[in-house]
Amino acid sequence: MRQFHTIPGKRPFTLELQSQVRTVLNVTVVPVLRLKALILKAWIQDKYAGTKANQCEMPPNYLSSKVQFIHDVRKGRFCLANQSIEAGEVILVEEPIASIVYHPEDLYCHSCAGLLLLALPCPACPDVLFCSLKCLETSLASHHKRECKIRLFGVLKKLAKNVDKVSFGKIIALRLITQKNFLQLEQLQPTDVDETLLPEPEFSDYDFLWSLYALKGSIDHTVVDSLLNLVFNDLPDDPLTPLKEVVRRYSKIVEANSFAIEAPSLNPLQGERLSSFWTIPIEKWQTGSALYLKASLFNHSCDPSAAFVFFNNRIIIAATRKIEPGEEVSISYGPLFYYHDKEHRQLGMNSYDFKCDCEACLGDWPDWTSISTGLVPKSVFSSSKWKPKDLLMETGIRWPLKNPEQFILAVQAVQESEQAAKISSDLVSYRSAMKKRGQLLQVVKPPHFCHLKTRLGVTTGLWYQYWSEYQATG
Repeated sequence: MRQFHTIPGKRPFTLELQSQVRTVLNVTVVPVLRLKALILKAWIQDKYAGTKANQCEMPPNYLSSKVQFIHDVRKGRFCLANQSIEAGEVILVEEPIASIVYHPEDLYCHSCAGLLLLALPCPACPDVLFCSLKCLETSLASHHKRECKIRLFGVLKKLAKNVDKVSFGKIIALRLITQKNFLQLEQLQPTDVDETLLPEPEFSDYDFLWSLYALKGSIDHTVVDSLLNLVFNDLPDDPLTPLKEVVRRYSKIVEANSFAIEAPSLNPLQGERLSSFWTIPIEKWQTGSALYLKASLFNHSCDPSAAFVFFNNRIIIAATRKIEPGEEVSISYGPLFYYHDKEHRQLGMNSYDFKCDCEACLGDWPDWTSISTGLVPKSVFSSSKWKPKDLLMETGIRWPLKNPEQFILAVQAVQESEQAAKISSDLVSYRSAMKKRGQLLQVVKPPHFCHLKTRLGVTTGLWYQYWSEYQATG
C-alpha cells in the first residue's frame, strides 16, 4: 500500500486516513451551498460581474518599450533599460501563468485574488470562493474542475492546523499541468537543456520554464510525494511516471521563481495622507503565490531600481528612481540593505543559489540606523536671490513692459546691474553650475536618507493608487 513520507513524531498519512478525511469533508457539502450558488448566480451576473472591481482598466499584460530582456553568460536573462525611465513609471504589468490563492479568512477570490465583496461558492464544493461568475467559470474550465473532484483544498485545510503553514505553492506546479495540455508540453520539451540557455528573441512558455529549472538545477529542492499521491493515487504507476517528473520539475521552478501575492491588510490607507517628505509604510499580508514569465527575469538587488505591487493577481513593476539607458532594471527578492545586514541578506539569497554582488553589498552600505541624513550646506545655494520685476522697478521702468523702448532700457538695466553680473558669473556659468552639482552629489550620494524616503514614497504611492482605485469601486 502506497503511503506518504513519514514525518518524525507524526502518524503516516495513509490511504485509509485519506478516505476518512474525504468522508468527513463530503458531509459538509450540503444542498444549502448549491442553492446559494444558484440564487447568487443570476444576481451577480447582472449586478456585479461587470464592475470595475473585477475589470481593471489597465491592460492585463504590458511591457514598456523602454526596456528589453537580454542574455548574459553570468546573469542569464535580465532586464535592461534602453531609454531613460522616470521614477514612478510603469515598466511591466503581467498576469500569472499559474497562481494559487489562500488566506485563513477566505477574503480573496480563488481565481483572480481580488477582494471578496460578495462571495460566490463553487456549486460542487464548499472549499473555494469566487468574486464573480466569470472567475467561477474560468476556474471550472481549467484547474478547479480537477481539484474539486478530490476536494483538494478541503483536505489540505482539514489536515493543516495553521493554513499559513501549508505549502500551497506546490499546487502551482500541478496547475501548470492542469491548465495546459500535458502531451503538448512534452512535445515542446527540449532535448538539450543548454539550447534553452541561448539568447533568442522569442521563446515558448515551456522553454522558458525549463531554462529556469536548468539555471537553478544545483539547488537541492526535495519535493514531497504527499501531494502527488493525494492527486494521483487512484491511477496506475506507469502512466504517472512522466507526469510526476514534470510536476517535480515544475515544483523546483516554482520554489525558485514564484512571487508572493500581497495585498494591504484591512485597508490601512483609509484616512492617511501622503506627504511629499515622508510616507507611512503599508502593512501587507500574503494572499497567494504566482508564477510570472517576464517578471521572473528581473534580477535581485539589495538597492533595487524598481519595485512591484499587485492589483489582484497582476504584478505591476515600476521604477522607484530614474533609470538611465544601459542600466539594469532590478527588483528585490526580499532583502534590502536598509532593513537587513549583509549576513542576513546573503542567508536570504541562499535559496536562490547565488551571492549578491549589488552595489550595496560590495560597498557594505549601512542600514537605516546608521545611514547619512546630512543636509545640503547653504553654501551650495549662496547666490543672492533676485526678481527681474523688482530690479526693473528700481530703475524706474514700469512692469509689465509695453513697447520696444522699455524692453531695450530693461535689458540695459539688467546688464549694468551688479546683481545681474553676480547671477551671470555664479549661476549661469557652466563651470560654476557643475561645481555646485558636484557639491550636492557629495552630500546626498547613495546611501542617503533622501533616497530611502523617495523609494518608500513611490512604492507607497503605487499601492495607494491601485488599492484606492479598487476600493472606490466597492
